[in-house]
Amino acid sequence: MSVFTPIRASNALITEESIPKTAVFVGGTDGIGKATLRDLVSKGFPIKVYIVGRNEAGHRDLLDELRILNPEAQLVYVQGQISLIAESQRISRLISAQEDKINLLFLSAGYLPFNGQTSEGLEASQVVSYYSHIVFIINLLPHLRAAAKSSASARAINILAAGQESTNLFLDDLTLKHPGRFSIPTYAAHAATMVTLTLKRISEAPENKGVVFIHSHPGRVSTDLFMKSRAGKFDPSKAAPAPPPGTFVELTPEESGSYADAAHTTQCDLNPVGCGQCRRAKLACHGYRNLEELAIRDETRSTTQKVLARHAPARLTTTPQLSWDMVSRNAFLCLYIDQYSYGFDALASLLATAPASGHLQASVDAVGLAFMALHVNRPDLTPLTNRKYLVAIRAVRNAIGISQELASNGAPRTANDEILQSVLLLDLYEKLTIHQGQGLPGSWLSHLQGALGVVQARPSTDFRNSTTCQLAGRTVIALTISCGAAGVPIPEALQEVRQDLDRYIRNSKWTFISLLMTIVNLRARMRSNLLASDEILKQAYELQDQLALAESKVPRSWRPHRVNSHQKLIFDHYYDVYPSHYATQVFNAFRILRLEMCSIIRNLHPNSSIAETIDQLTRDICAAVPQFILPEARPENTMPFSPLQMLECRGILTALYAAGQITTGCIKLSLEGFGIGSIRTFCYEYAFGPHKGERYEFTEELIEVDAANYSMSFRVRRPDYPDMMAVGTTALEYVGPNKTRFIWRAKGNRLPEEQMKVLAEEDLEPRFSGLIEAIAKQVE
Repeated sequence: MSVFTPIRASNALITEESIPKTAVFVGGTDGIGKATLRDLVSKGFPIKVYIVGRNEAGHRDLLDELRILNPEAQLVYVQGQISLIAESQRISRLISAQEDKINLLFLSAGYLPFNGQTSEGLEASQVVSYYSHIVFIINLLPHLRAAAKSSASARAINILAAGQESTNLFLDDLTLKHPGRFSIPTYAAHAATMVTLTLKRISEAPENKGVVFIHSHPGRVSTDLFMKSRAGKFDPSKAAPAPPPGTFVELTPEESGSYADAAHTTQCDLNPVGCGQCRRAKLACHGYRNLEELAIRDETRSTTQKVLARHAPARLTTTPQLSWDMVSRNAFLCLYIDQYSYGFDALASLLATAPASGHLQASVDAVGLAFMALHVNRPDLTPLTNRKYLVAIRAVRNAIGISQELASNGAPRTANDEILQSVLLLDLYEKLTIHQGQGLPGSWLSHLQGALGVVQARPSTDFRNSTTCQLAGRTVIALTISCGAAGVPIPEALQEVRQDLDRYIRNSKWTFISLLMTIVNLRARMRSNLLASDEILKQAYELQDQLALAESKVPRSWRPHRVNSHQKLIFDHYYDVYPSHYATQVFNAFRILRLEMCSIIRNLHPNSSIAETIDQLTRDICAAVPQFILPEARPENTMPFSPLQMLECRGILTALYAAGQITTGCIKLSLEGFGIGSIRTFCYEYAFGPHKGERYEFTEELIEVDAANYSMSFRVRRPDYPDMMAVGTTALEYVGPNKTRFIWRAKGNRLPEEQMKVLAEEDLEPRFSGLIEAIAKQVE
């Protein structure tokens, strides 16, 4: 019996329930990864697979073959170069933004160590075999944890050199850059040890308890890895003869793929004499290596001192002065794109191939200056920003014209992704400059309607390309938000594009956008008086329930952990720390829309349950603020704030504003009559301060009404201060598009000064205008 018979028998037991529902293959286009991928897909069960490769066109035959093998399989090709860490970051973040749960992360990309450096200054083989693999594991780990917590399988399989670890490492030179240290055996020992130790450290974290991490050594496999690593530079006639090999068995990729495929259903039994899996398969095994026996010394301090000593003499005598163009561009790309935004994952790869004088580079220059002018409050940059914007606009129009002309002649539309990215950047420019009075909702729509036209011109099958799918999704999100800002309904064409993308994008934010479209349409119909009150109330209740349900389905890995604190500035003595500012924004986006629906319901059908919902949503929004401010809340927080912290704080202002617009301290209002001499009784609860949570009552007697000037005067008494009386007058301050605001001025006999600070200044005054407005409407 073949040694692979039991392995293949085990693989045959994979069912529709046990197969990984969502898998990511890094290195799935050749060799072991390709064979494993083909074996999984050929099972015929529904499965979604992200395939990371360098050239989608070059792997078209493989994709076609897999689709024939399994029409139920959803294959998403993600193009990128993982020999660059920046590209691995981009690709893994792109996948992370598309999925909630990932069941299998299969990492088999390899590169033989021929001491060739990448443009990032790292040895290519180490990047491909170690650094990029770890980047994928760390960035996709929250989704593996989410799968594990839902009782599904979650495995990260790293194909490299398990069992080849060593204690003879150059800890002060892990990248083996020192002359004379780089060799294939040394590299193999370094790579194997670093992978094993890193996986061990990650697996020991309590939150990763349900995720299985596997480091596997496939043995010698017959692939073309050697030729690809040498990129055509190898001449067999000049190769020196190798020493006589020991006993070994060379596997085909299919055999190794079957073995690797079994790894997601089995684990090593950690037998130091020889693992049971190898004995049953009649394979040579040297036993499990106890990682605690690896004597690793911490030489961080000595290594740091050596580096500092080596670079100490190099001092700059003058500071180079960079232009605002360059400073702004670098700040935008490094801070906003790389650290803050989750909506421009395709930009790095598109910029890498874009011509230096093209429209994409011009668009980055323009939005970079707009970002810098806003971020550092430099309005003097506005003229330069405007000039760059005009250059970008003209360049994009020319590119669109050329693309349309080529398309009309039957040529492929190769520039469409780049054009779409430029239009999205110009839309961001408009939103960044709105505070300067330059941008208006109409111009937002003009850019995005153009982007929508570019998306519509492409067949929906183009969305299989991850870059095109990401850009199209971003267009839907941006245009939906702009329609809401402009107060116009969602175009039918936008609805159709979103429905086409539903097959390819499945995450909480996409669910949110679908609900936001419905709300934008509801707002537009309410503004046009096309709905009766009963219908508005019904839709508001339905949307409130749908939003609450969608929020409850946000992955647990995105949810915050609560921290108790007794600092005076902490509302309710606790705050929440989220895994990222992006997770905070997703939750707050749901809360903002839920508050809007609650506001509609409260105006049309006041009830205690809605008041409780408003209270809880407001508290959740407030609890999300301290994580960005307190130095102890997160390791990355600093005082004064870092540039990223300032962006994160700006990102939460919208939610705070929404909460401030809807909250009120009043919990009960008696409305018996509104004539002169009528008395109303109020019950209040202190929202903050030393008496927070305590309730009190006061009576208010209407003593004068000046209808012409929208002014009323009241005599106010509190039962617990029978000898004190205050007289207050309300006067109309302004009439806005959404509400009328009254101001409250106290006069006459005041309460004791020590009480006024708590009662009036901190509680009554800022909350009184809404109550007076309600009374004013009744009086009129």
